[in-house]
Amino acid sequence: MYACLIVLLVLMLSSFCGSCSQAPEEEWNRTFGGAKEDVGISVQQSSDDGYILAGKTQSYGGGDADAWLIKTDSEGHELWNRTFGEKKYDEGYSVQQTSDGGCIIAGTKGVDLWLIKLKPDQAISHEPPLSPPAGWSRRAAVRRGGTTSKCHGGDQPAEL
Repeated sequence: MYACLIVLLVLMLSSFCGSCSQAPEEEWNRTFGGAKEDVGISVQQSSDDGYILAGKTQSYGGGDADAWLIKTDSEGHELWNRTFGEKKYDEGYSVQQTSDGGCIIAGTKGVDLWLIKLKPDQAISHEPPLSPPAGWSRRAAVRRGGTTSKCHGGDQPAEL
């Protein structure tokens, strides 16, 4: 009986994985950045079928590194980009489109947790640095769940 189940399982897996054995075909790729280190950390498809990317740039902006947001069309062509930060080392770690058509970025401003809310017209509507909880690891992610957003740094969630 077990032999039949194992054979059936192997056949199911081999038929499923048979379509996975070929590498996917590349549709397009794009490069963004300048002469220094520029890193994309988070990407999300937006409601207009384009993409929003968050990360950091050392090529643009006014600090050692600035949080960087790039908006593209559905084929990855840049529509606009914007940097956020001052003289400190600032980064955007996670980006999500919000229900009003804007977006929210979680990241770090120096050593502080940073949350940036953009209006649909790209104007900053909120930009307070938040003190990180003890043991926070400088990595952040925005999660949607009802009306509550959470920023996570390592194992220490902080309710916003």
